[in-house]
Amino acid sequence: MAALIFILISLTAAVFHGAAPVRAEDATTPAPIEINGDTATVEVKLYTDENHNKPLGDTAVTSTSKLYGAFSARFISDKAPTPRNYIAVYELPDTIVIDKNAGGDLMEGPEATAEKAGTWEIKDNKVIFTFDKSWLDKNPAEIFVGANFSFELANKNAGSDSSTPIKFPGAGSINIPTTDGAVKGEKSGAFSQGADGVAKVTWTVKLTVESYATNVKLTDTLGANFDFVDGSFTLDGKKLGPQPTVDGQTVTIDNLGNLSQGKHTITYETVLKSGVSAGNGEFVDEQDASKNTATWEWGSSSDRQSGSVTAAPSKFRYDMIKKSDGSGSPSDISWTVALNQGELKVDMSGYMFTDRLDDKQTYTGGYTVYKGSSGSEVLATGALDPSQSSFSYTFPTDLADKHATYRIVYHTKMNDTSSYDTVRNNATIEREGSVSGASEGQFTPQLVGTPITKRLVSSDEAATTGRATWETRVALKAIVNAVNPGLVTVKDTFQSAWSQNLGVDEGAITIKIGKTVLVRDADWKLTAS
Repeated sequence: MAALIFILISLTAAVFHGAAPVRAEDATTPAPIEINGDTATVEVKLYTDENHNKPLGDTAVTSTSKLYGAFSARFISDKAPTPRNYIAVYELPDTIVIDKNAGGDLMEGPEATAEKAGTWEIKDNKVIFTFDKSWLDKNPAEIFVGANFSFELANKNAGSDSSTPIKFPGAGSINIPTTDGAVKGEKSGAFSQGADGVAKVTWTVKLTVESYATNVKLTDTLGANFDFVDGSFTLDGKKLGPQPTVDGQTVTIDNLGNLSQGKHTITYETVLKSGVSAGNGEFVDEQDASKNTATWEWGSSSDRQSGSVTAAPSKFRYDMIKKSDGSGSPSDISWTVALNQGELKVDMSGYMFTDRLDDKQTYTGGYTVYKGSSGSEVLATGALDPSQSSFSYTFPTDLADKHATYRIVYHTKMNDTSSYDTVRNNATIEREGSVSGASEGQFTPQLVGTPITKRLVSSDEAATTGRATWETRVALKAIVNAVNPGLVTVKDTFQSAWSQNLGVDEGAITIKIGKTVLVRDADWKLTAS
């Protein structure tokens, strides 16, 4: 009896043959031999690892798990490939999706001198063996083939307490138990406020299902700053039916059902309670009472899993008043005050704006109240009394756009228009029992003219002796009046000529303020570099 010879197929398929050579002539490409129970003895084993160290057995896997198989078939003697019928195909069941494999040469054994027996490949869920006719013609007909393959379940909607039977031709059925995969979640809240003044947060919970999730349930717990909006709950853009029942600050959505692989979005709305306490400029979203926690669970009763996430809404706060620094000239300073420009806006009806000047300036002309942070829509105007150091404007109680942003523009002038002093004023916006705010602005006149000049005192002396006398004049009064410094530094830079180094005769430096000569080291210091 002849010994069997091993033929390796690129490490993923193999063929053995016996001792009965067959000769035949073929005229056309034959119909492939279907490898099944009628043509071969077939065996299929499944594993959870690529190296085939962990048999699948009763191990539950997710519907997206990568699994591995080992297929082998020993042809019945009169059903084996021949030179006339040299293609054999094993069609794997359509309940699994086989990874494609371009295959390669079918070699007679692992040795370097092994003869090529044909080619192999895996495509369209089929393992295809194409034998060389010449090899079949001169080798025994008893043939044993094998191949390794990787796959996933075709049905992705399989989860806990479920199984998928896979029927392999000639090898019977193998049952693959399944379980739910991971479900990751993230949450965000988008703040908005309508023209009607209703402030709300639209919450979004995004669940990412790795494979399949059965009997999904979500519980949401609101912070004390918000109330749920009945009828606002949706799943993947469709309103849930029936809507969940709200129980105070908690709602439980128990009709999400089974969720397939991918991303699923749950949205719902909440409204800001009217009694929320927040000062001007305080971010309400940073309060613990604004945070929201979503918890979800999924799986069968015997293997429930869960996840949780806590989130705060997008940034929002009251920004009741912002006074810009003045602009213009000492004789005409323009001031602009923006009111109610935060993400969260109050009803401006009945609010009183008050502006107060320091004693270095006087009101001129009048004031104008505009609607909006920009634009020219006028709400009101009024005259300003130059004898007064403050003025007030009260928004009407029948204000049409109650929650809009407004701005007030007015003018002042400095009492001493030649002064470089900084002038300041402050403003407030307030209403009894409501959030209020204050802001301050200032105006500093800009220096005019040239505060520092320099000249060569004697050009003739410089030309004949090489000694030059320079005079630098600093408008110190203007600088002191403008910025009231504690120290004035004057820097002078000398350049170098081709063949000489110009330097300062330090002993010849004289500094005067008016006619007063300043004493070196006591009144001034020289720093050379």
